[in-house]
Amino acid sequence: MRTQIETERLGLLLGRELCAQDQRRLTRLLKLAHLKQNPCVEDIDYRGSEMESQ
Repeated sequence: MRTQIETERLGLLLGRELCAQDQRRLTRLLKLAHLKQNPCVEDIDYRGSEMESQ
């Protein structure tokens, strides 16, 4: 039982670290992009362009 709890805790810690690494990477890339406006997740258009659908 104890090893299962330790394994789960390790998995949570690893997941949190991976998430933190991704966040740091995205923050770094956004700074390097020198965007004129601050990016906002809600502004992303995931539908694709009209050229792709033709």
